[in-house]
Amino acid sequence: MTTVQVGTQVSGRVVEIHADFNDRVKQGQLIARIDPTLLGQAVRDAQAGLERSRAQFEQADIEYRRNLELFTGKVLTEIEFNTAKFARAVAAANVKSAQVALDRARQNLSLIHISEPTRPY
Repeated sequence: MTTVQVGTQVSGRVVEIHADFNDRVKQGQLIARIDPTLLGQAVRDAQAGLERSRAQFEQADIEYRRNLELFTGKVLTEIEFNTAKFARAVAAANVKSAQVALDRARQNLSLIHISEPTRPY
């Protein structure tokens, strides 16, 4: 008999328990499940954040392209053009960051099942 301590990578309220103290469990067997409600909400929030970031990038890109034409035509100063250029770069970075946040939220949601470890201890 081997005693194994089980932990989780995400926190939440346990809504199902499939094993009890001193139960024999098999490798990979489901032991418990965490309530997915809050983690699912985090995914939807991250999706909204990504959509918002994409819209802001689209707006910054349009502004950049418009200002590029004006700068090329010597209607805008370099300082004015750089403002649009850097706003576009920041918006692009925000899209990447929002995508990472969505990936993380999805990964966390996938971790609601607590199983007996599948690797040797």
